[in-house]
Amino acid sequence: MSKECPVYLKRALISILLDRLENKGLNKNEKSKTFKYVSQILKIKRGIPNAAEMIFDDMRGRNLDLIGLENVMRLLVINSQSFSDRTGGLYPTTIFAISILLKLIKANFDPAKDFLLALVKQKRFFEFDANYNLFELMIGEGIAKSDPDFVCEIFKTFDFEKYLHGLRRDIVWDKSDVLADLIKGDWSKGSQEGKKIVSQLLKRRSPSNRVLSFLAGVIDRLGKENAVKTFELLKPYLTNKNVVQTKFKNNSHFRTSIVRLAQELAEKKCYRDARRIIDMFIDDPDPNTDARSDFNYHSKIKRGEAETIITSVRGNIPWALQKFALTENPELIKYAFNRSLILLDLDGKHAKKLGYSEPDLYVRQQALIPIEVLAHKSVRRLLGNQFDRKIRKIVFELLRIVETQIECKDANPRSFFSYFAHVLNNFRDANQDEATTMLDFFERYQVPDSEFLFVYFAVYRQRFFKETPFHALPFQKRLQRLCQDSEKFGSALAWDFWRLVVDKDEDVKKQFNDVEEYWKLLFEQYSRRKFDFLYKILEITLENPQKYEEHIELLKKALKTETHFYQNRLERESLWDPSEKLFRIVKERSEKDFFEIMSIVAEELSSNFHYFHMRNWVEIFKEIDPSDETKDFYLQIQSKLNKFYPEYFESSSTV
Repeated sequence: MSKECPVYLKRALISILLDRLENKGLNKNEKSKTFKYVSQILKIKRGIPNAAEMIFDDMRGRNLDLIGLENVMRLLVINSQSFSDRTGGLYPTTIFAISILLKLIKANFDPAKDFLLALVKQKRFFEFDANYNLFELMIGEGIAKSDPDFVCEIFKTFDFEKYLHGLRRDIVWDKSDVLADLIKGDWSKGSQEGKKIVSQLLKRRSPSNRVLSFLAGVIDRLGKENAVKTFELLKPYLTNKNVVQTKFKNNSHFRTSIVRLAQELAEKKCYRDARRIIDMFIDDPDPNTDARSDFNYHSKIKRGEAETIITSVRGNIPWALQKFALTENPELIKYAFNRSLILLDLDGKHAKKLGYSEPDLYVRQQALIPIEVLAHKSVRRLLGNQFDRKIRKIVFELLRIVETQIECKDANPRSFFSYFAHVLNNFRDANQDEATTMLDFFERYQVPDSEFLFVYFAVYRQRFFKETPFHALPFQKRLQRLCQDSEKFGSALAWDFWRLVVDKDEDVKKQFNDVEEYWKLLFEQYSRRKFDFLYKILEITLENPQKYEEHIELLKKALKTETHFYQNRLERESLWDPSEKLFRIVKERSEKDFFEIMSIVAEELSSNFHYFHMRNWVEIFKEIDPSDETKDFYLQIQSKLNKFYPEYFESSSTV
């Protein structure tokens, strides 16, 4: 490069030259000269970023028609020649060049299409594409939608299956949008090009893992778009279990995508097709119960780990069955129940059939999803007494199995607990023994989300199902004990009671009166979370004149209990509740009560804890002009507060 025009100056000319090429008023001769300068700069290999990156990046935001599609194509060829290999292959050197190439294709410029078809035939194309992900770029440009015929031509031009095998396993899925978009185009035009590609990829007796992984992405994307048409695409391959097991054995993700399609079909009320899929895959070996893997969720649940992930072939079937259970069709509901029993595998026969050492706890847990719906009173009433007895027996048998596994230390499936809470919540008509059994289990293992049932059987069961004998006294005593002694259930119950008083429905708010006697017992022992909700409830109840006298005493008791609790703590605590609102409610109602609660707080102040709203409380306190009768008490409180928070009183004068 000459000293008169160094590299950096030539690179600086790129935008100016492209502006000239885009200029409509530039004559043919000047445009030719300008193009020549751009071509020369394009060949410069020095500098970061290099000239090719700068030119094609700048070009992406320009009007290629004004520059001239032929000129743009010539620049792409010049760039590709700089990376020609021994076989004579031509490869663009930058992702920006590929982006420009795809824009030309989208503009239906035939030389650009020919260039790309030649590119995918190159021996080193797979190596080249590993760096640039051509198909993902095509998806981004929407070429499969705008020019499906050209995409079909690409699939015919090179060995796509070989291309998939050259990809890392974890990115094969990402390429599926190209074919998915192509098939959606077929649906709108009534053509079959995408279906032909699927048939080509599935022509082998047992297609490879990579091919099925790619198609899994296609099925998942299409299923959400149009489940019925997606099923028609797969229907020829779902003729019988033997064909399915052979054809799709190499990739469980593909089989899972088909089962997820059953969910979509059931959602669309296409129950016959959904049943066909479920029955094809209910004996699928995935998940592998005995596999030694970090992704063996049966083993994780067995060790006591909580797992809520939705995965695997059999693990997805319950979500399709749930759709059946939600119908009002007795036959579909019975179908859901019978298939759920297979997946629950209480007797271990299904595990034995599949060749596994024991029932899969992950699949069993998933099977509780449709069981929750099937246990609902309305479903049991629809199907009659025989079904009612069956599902009660199944649920309580499973409860017994889990308890036995834990007690014998054979397994520790605590991941089931929250599922049990939701299933058993539907048995509100439980008899005395059933209610005792479930609450014993919930209390023994401190099952989350079960606290409402302790309240229900103590307060409401006898009232709502009078036709069945039920003695509430044992359940009332149990609830009293939990409110007084259990930290875990106490906090959960406080939260439940708070939800009643803040509900927008006035009828729900009135239910607080039913549980108020138990709520009062929660003040006996301190826990921070529980007391936070107690304070929030008091914010509402203290505004009720009929409850004020009793509930203000509960507030005083709570503050004494809380401040005493933190007196001997080693670490300093910052407490967010009670709120400023609560103290202001008291002050507006009774200055005497306000002085008392401020005195309680001031008396117990220490360096071990700090109330977040203390400054606000002090400001409310300072608003009061004490009478002669209360002045001494006021000054005592002020003195104690000032000792710990002098900064809150600096701007105020002495009373």
